[in-house]
Amino acid sequence: AMLVEGTDASVFVPADPVETGIYCEPPGNVFKEKENVVIKVSAVSYEADAVVKPHVSLMDYYNEKRFDSSVAFKLKAGIPQEKAVKIPLNRFGLFRAELRDKPEGPVIQERVVSRMRDYAAPSLRAESSVCGHWGVDEYQLAVGDRLGCPINRLHDGGSSVFLWKDLEPEKGKWNFDHADKCVELVRSHNMKMLGVLAAAPKWAAGEEAIEVYPGWLPGSKHLDDWENYVETVVKRYKGKVQYWEIWNEPPSIPVDFYVELCRRAYRAAKRAWPDVKLAPPNGHRAGQTWMRRLEAAGILDYCDIYSYHGYGTGYSGSLVIRSYAGADGKNRPVWDTESGTGGYSAEGFYQAMRMVQSAARETFKSASVSLRNQVEKIAAGTEKVFWYYNYAIPYNIGVKTSKSFLFFDYDGAMRPLGISWSLGGVMLAGYQPETAVNLGPARSAFLFSNGTDSMVLVWDRYLSSAVEELASFDPNWAPIELRSLLESLSGEEKRAQQMSLLNIALPKRVRILDVMTNPLKVAKKDGRTVIPLTPAPVYLHFPKTGASDVLALFAEAGVENIGRNDLWVRPLLGGDEEGNLKVRFKIMNDSHVEKDLKIVVSDIKGLKLGKNTKEKKLGRFESCVAGLPVSPDSAIGTEISGNYRIELGDGSPLTGDFMMSALTAKRFEKAPKIDGNLSDWNLDKRQSVFMDTSYLPETGKPGDWLRTAKEDISAEAWAGWDNDNFYIAVKVRDDKYIPAHQLPDWFWVDDCVEFFFDFDLFGDAEDEYMSGDDFQILSVAGTKDNPSKAVMTQGAFLGMKYTSKILEDGYVMEYSIPFEQMSPVKPEKGVSFGFDIAIDDADEFNKTGQPYRKLQMQWSTRAWNIWKTPFNYGIVILEP
Repeated sequence: AMLVEGTDASVFVPADPVETGIYCEPPGNVFKEKENVVIKVSAVSYEADAVVKPHVSLMDYYNEKRFDSSVAFKLKAGIPQEKAVKIPLNRFGLFRAELRDKPEGPVIQERVVSRMRDYAAPSLRAESSVCGHWGVDEYQLAVGDRLGCPINRLHDGGSSVFLWKDLEPEKGKWNFDHADKCVELVRSHNMKMLGVLAAAPKWAAGEEAIEVYPGWLPGSKHLDDWENYVETVVKRYKGKVQYWEIWNEPPSIPVDFYVELCRRAYRAAKRAWPDVKLAPPNGHRAGQTWMRRLEAAGILDYCDIYSYHGYGTGYSGSLVIRSYAGADGKNRPVWDTESGTGGYSAEGFYQAMRMVQSAARETFKSASVSLRNQVEKIAAGTEKVFWYYNYAIPYNIGVKTSKSFLFFDYDGAMRPLGISWSLGGVMLAGYQPETAVNLGPARSAFLFSNGTDSMVLVWDRYLSSAVEELASFDPNWAPIELRSLLESLSGEEKRAQQMSLLNIALPKRVRILDVMTNPLKVAKKDGRTVIPLTPAPVYLHFPKTGASDVLALFAEAGVENIGRNDLWVRPLLGGDEEGNLKVRFKIMNDSHVEKDLKIVVSDIKGLKLGKNTKEKKLGRFESCVAGLPVSPDSAIGTEISGNYRIELGDGSPLTGDFMMSALTAKRFEKAPKIDGNLSDWNLDKRQSVFMDTSYLPETGKPGDWLRTAKEDISAEAWAGWDNDNFYIAVKVRDDKYIPAHQLPDWFWVDDCVEFFFDFDLFGDAEDEYMSGDDFQILSVAGTKDNPSKAVMTQGAFLGMKYTSKILEDGYVMEYSIPFEQMSPVKPEKGVSFGFDIAIDDADEFNKTGQPYRKLQMQWSTRAWNIWKTPFNYGIVILEP
């Protein structure tokens, strides 16, 4: 095709006299198990008759060639021809079809092709966990259908079809034309629906006119209208839309008001259709305190299903949500209605023609992270997991290959994460979680059972770099090659390379499958199976084997670490059960062999130890906390560092160093007023932490830090305590303070103060995600309408007080949090807990006039994942 501007158009001349191309017919290029995989090859000669033999190859995700053939065409000038190439394929997952004009020529075109498993029985699709957000159009729904999605959540991306403002823009005047068409289209693709009830029309927003995405809350005088809206919509779609949420991510809505919305919605929906299922509160991690307060306010009375949004929330965090859902003793279903996680490239499986260059291993990284996300949620008792933002290009602005959440590549084909995710749903459909299997801190393993068979999924949590590429992408790997690779590296590089080998006695009938559910190459040694563990989960399918028998096999399993120590050490600072301050070491035995340990600490700075040695014994995969007492007369610095040596029973030492950031909370004899005036704090510079190092989020590069204290923004923070409350004061110097645009849902784009708490430092020191004892609090000093009135946007604790004061060169924020809300932390001398501070700075505005975050400044954490990874937090110590 040729596009010419103006009136002097010349005749189009093709760049080549002969052109060839390939394509696939199924939506998304997704073939079902019982379908033939067919690549259509087209050819045309523009000028003369010609004989051509284009060459088609099919590569798998190991870059192994699975098919190779030439296709002969006798072309007549100007007449296109097409031939179907049937490819015999007994494997599943992702493949790349490559077209060349001759076998040894360069790739001239590619197509990513997928082959999906069928459910073991058609009825199992309804039990599958892999739900999603599919755009309501024929193409995307057809792809979701082929991937086996049982439920589609209609929210965002052109799919929010039930919003009140759209259905009843004028009181009493309803318009269901668009919603009716969408509902029928989704049903035609074998999916049920989860609708979102929200967004009052302007006439029902009332005098309050409070906006919480996706629209206005109903005004206090329009709650009867809200109830009528719910009843009208549920009644219209009776028998068609069975599941409904109340608002989307509502933690910005006051607890009492949200519960009232749910109470009215529940009774209205049940009047319309007694079998309908309501699924509040769909809060997210930053709203955990809000969800706990909902429970006390009676939200469980209106939950047929308990929903939450679990981005990055792993196994332990999902267990806590499960406990919220069952706090009243009822075993109601739990759904994660927005899920997903980052940490991988947005790249798909294209190679020669990819739009974004990246290492080949990104295929496995993205496929692995999506499957791990699903498995951890299901293992923790989450019944359905809805992947978020898997829309195709029509719902983006332009071709955004940078969206790492997308299932779709830029041409509408599937990306690796979408295929592994969907295959996981097929494999686990009908299975129920049994237990986590303890294989040490570096590995995750979860056992599932369907009453007849058992399934274990296991992976290495921390493998990286060159070993990953060798282990994941060379199907002919051998352990000796891995050791040779490691021995060739320098000391620092060697520490960064790691993997583990699982050695287990398996019955012959056990199937061992890779992340795409194909047979995995393993080794045999002395009658046992040796399985390489990488971040790509491995399926172990045990036919006709009960869970207890599988656990017995794993109790005798061995693990060999390659490229890393058998001990995991996390130095921390905190008080013991008697309140005595200690340097404490969380030590985890990553081996199936018992260890005798002697810990020796030296060159410590920032405090003085009363004793510098400690002996411990660790059993198989066991963890312990070993503490060395701090001298009673020791001052506590804001930065504590030192060296440690752990002497093992066999005489080999493990050495390392540590640095911890510490903030000492002063003991108040008289509680300070929460008024933004810090004169009653009697501030001591020695008890403050000063922040002047910032991360530049717009670059997206973890190493991009900037010293900004003299140029843009800096902050100083203090902490205090008494028998009732924990206190925080933050003084921010900002050369350009901008009040928040409105009561924000996207709080992080404003001038904002964020706090992060970990109330169980030692219990989950090895957990890479926030869990149930980790919390995030976010606040702004003021909004556009109230520039000096502090607003808590997310995560406030019950009884928490806060205020702000605007200064000439910035602002002050002051807080008090009741200790009764900080369980298990107690107001006792020497008690410590994890703590971090981040200051968001918005000096600029986007095209719509809203603030745009320029950078984030952090206290102790030197990683952009502060919002999800607690083990890098600093520490607060309650001063005697």
